[in-house]
Amino acid sequence: MQDKFSIKKQQKFAKLTKDKNVLELGGGCGDFVLLCKPIAKSIISIDLQPTGAGVIKGEIIKFLKNNKKIFDVIYARHIIEHFTPDEIIFIFNRCYKFLRKEGLLILIFPNLKNINVATFNFWNDITHKRPYTSQVLIELLEKTGFTIIKNGEDKDSWDNSILKNFIRKVRGLITGLPYQAPDYFIIAKKS
Repeated sequence: MQDKFSIKKQQKFAKLTKDKNVLELGGGCGDFVLLCKPIAKSIISIDLQPTGAGVIKGEIIKFLKNNKKIFDVIYARHIIEHFTPDEIIFIFNRCYKFLRKEGLLILIFPNLKNINVATFNFWNDITHKRPYTSQVLIELLEKTGFTIIKNGEDKDSWDNSILKNFIRKVRGLITGLPYQAPDYFIIAKKS
């Protein structure tokens, strides 16, 4: 089932797929497929437990070991935390191999400044291996050969209503901690 909020927060990344061959790692309910299908040249989306149309059932590491296709864009939203550091290095190396020159790798991942992520809520998903900071991922991407095009907090990844922002500020004043923080994103280019 498509999530309207999920679709909205992925639109700006989908625009980068116009007339491109796209690979999505961790397609889940198919929101990104839905956004890309009308504009991308082609899209392959893979997930261990797909729930949406257009998403192929498969294990990401195994898929990357056996893949022979070349892509213009590889998109991975909220999958990094499901892998060990060694697996991340493998994934980045394979993504680099399967991207055309100037191809893009787009990563979206949890922000440790978000108290929900930094505390027990992150570990409520038993498939989470560990959280990663943007600094660690940027270092690994650059060691792989990628050039970082853009990175930061994805302000579109959370509810920006006046009420939600007010509640966040009050909680922050009371606790001294940011109660919530938006996801991080990194856009890296194959040099």
